Amino acid sequence: MPFDRNQEAFSSPLQYKIWVLGTQLVPIEKTLRFVDEEYKKSCIDLYNFLLAVFEDMYENIEKTGSLPDGIPDNKTDKPLWVLKHFGNFCENIEDNNMVLDTSTYIKKYKKWFKNDLDIINYLIKCHGLVISTVLDKTILSNTKYPDMFRIIPKIGWNLFNCDFRVITKAKIDAFEIITETLGDNQQKIAIKVDELLRSKGLKREKNLISGRIIYRYKKEIISYMYREENRIVVPVLYMDYRNYMSFEELCSKLDIYDNSEDLKEFAFINTKKCTFCSGKTCNKYIEYKNRKKRICSHLGGVYFREFDEKNMVYMELLIDLKINCYVEK
Repeated sequence: MPFDRNQEAFSSPLQYKIWVLGTQLVPIEKTLRFVDEEYKKSCIDLYNFLLAVFEDMYENIEKTGSLPDGIPDNKTDKPLWVLKHFGNFCENIEDNNMVLDTSTYIKKYKKWFKNDLDIINYLIKCHGLVISTVLDKTILSNTKYPDMFRIIPKIGWNLFNCDFRVITKAKIDAFEIITETLGDNQQKIAIKVDELLRSKGLKREKNLISGRIIYRYKKEIISYMYREENRIVVPVLYMDYRNYMSFEELCSKLDIYDNSEDLKEFAFINTKKCTFCSGKTCNKYIEYKNRKKRICSHLGGVYFREFDEKNMVYMELLIDLKINCYVEK
């Protein structure tokens, strides 16, 4: 069953998590035309393998209320991580099979695969995975999808969404990449937000940076857009290296508005640590009305996840405020 990107009702939060994984896969017909002929069969097999895994998980929840044996509820994306680790340790591709050095595999097994043995066994039992040892080589093959391994070492993190365009470095606009796997409603929201940001004189960069579309005013990053599960998230930044503004400064600048208290409350609740780092080295605290929260000041800002009329007004106001601060300095 192909995953419906516009689906809204789910039998459980667990089924929703699987649906998110399935909808994140870029449709094979969008990417295959950019792939060289020698890799097309491998791309098709890998895409069909992952789609079959997610469909099996989704339908099992539909029938039994739980995931297939071997997949813990809190590790729904583990099949992807297992393949990613195999790709990291790949020594060579021989006859479309992935070859690992056995001694390396044994060492890495203790760190990366020991806790995922049930998932590996599930892939062996249900989806054709075969792991064999020949002398000093550990060989991965698949009886159902025999060509799937050839492409894995080449696509890196794009394994998680099967965007095979990366291997030919096809120049696809960042906005298309972010929005092409969203549902219709989220695509419309993304277009509306993009139009607002660009109407303020922000320049949208064409290339993704760490999975994000960057919007700059002159040289400064004012905002960016990224996908979180099946929706977009757009922060308006006020903490950055060139023009750092503390939360207290932000609040003082909001005092000129009639709804300043609502704006401050919204800013406090939605100021998050940035998604570029762990926050361990640049963490700070902000306070508002006797409440305190830990944030990261590296590109920290007010994060928008809902885009109703009120929030769009707040976003426009914060963008104007940040641009004015930049111009003043």
